[in-house]
Amino acid sequence: MRTEHLQYLLEIDKHQSISAAAQNLYLGQTTLSSIVKSVEEELGFTVFQRTHAGVHTTPEGEEALALIWEIDRRMIEIKELNQYASSPSQPVTIITSPTISSGLALPLSAAYLQKNPSGNLSIQTVSGEEVGVKLVKNEGNIGITYFSPQNLENYRTIASKYRVDVDVVYTDQIYLLVSREHPLAARDEVSCEELQNLTFANLPYYSTDDSFLRHFQLFGPGNRYTTFSDIALIKRAVLTQNMVALLSGYAIKYNHSVDNSRLKAIVLNNPPALREMQLCLIHRSDSNLRYQEKLALQCIKAHFQNLASLPFAPQTAGSNLPEGSVQESKPE
Repeated sequence: MRTEHLQYLLEIDKHQSISAAAQNLYLGQTTLSSIVKSVEEELGFTVFQRTHAGVHTTPEGEEALALIWEIDRRMIEIKELNQYASSPSQPVTIITSPTISSGLALPLSAAYLQKNPSGNLSIQTVSGEEVGVKLVKNEGNIGITYFSPQNLENYRTIASKYRVDVDVVYTDQIYLLVSREHPLAARDEVSCEELQNLTFANLPYYSTDDSFLRHFQLFGPGNRYTTFSDIALIKRAVLTQNMVALLSGYAIKYNHSVDNSRLKAIVLNNPPALREMQLCLIHRSDSNLRYQEKLALQCIKAHFQNLASLPFAPQTAGSNLPEGSVQESKPE
């Protein structure tokens, strides 16, 4: 039995269609059907039940495909060994969004190297929506991104099909970030309709992310938008150029690129979709991860378990920060 024939079965299962799989594999439908029949004869049972709408995976086929998927993953790792033979450790890639990597990169690197001094960690930054897509497309094994409660359930349904696990590791929300000198800094809450005649400092993907575009449409009139490449520049623009920004609580509190005590995080009391966001760790099951990847997962989970909850606490006894300030905390 040829390994590429097993990969063909995975492609058919993905599309639930021999014709669609044949197109993606650049094979004739008749050729692919003949290969499937040959593999099924060798296995001794039917993997796909043919229907008018395509194919349906049999119970025996489901079990076989789970094992075939694992074989395929191991074959990829074997082929990659040559690429990394000259390095002490194959890099562990973490796919995440700018708002998360800005606070996670340094503490995660320190924790991972403590567990694996010869390890190599690579943090790949993409837009939040791309993180989940890359995992289901088998372009990575570990990702971290945000989901709204509704989108989380939708993604979990899709992810389960591709044997991807989704763990909620932190509950967050979007805040309006301003400097302590900004007129809005006296407020603890603000509605979207009140946000008018302001200059927003945005990340690049805000202009293409449908969820953020819908929120911007709820704002008052006369706003302007300037795009910056990373969180550090956004915070600096807020601090020095009287701009405002929409950022997650995690990015506000745990990115230390500026003096956070000079910033104020204001709760948006609408729309409800911004009030709660789930920060999620997306990953393959443990049986499909390398030892180094399992170590990285442990470090990520420990990092978020040790964080204080949000929203930001008011002034505490002995603190010299104004109420509502973004209080500094030492990197994990």
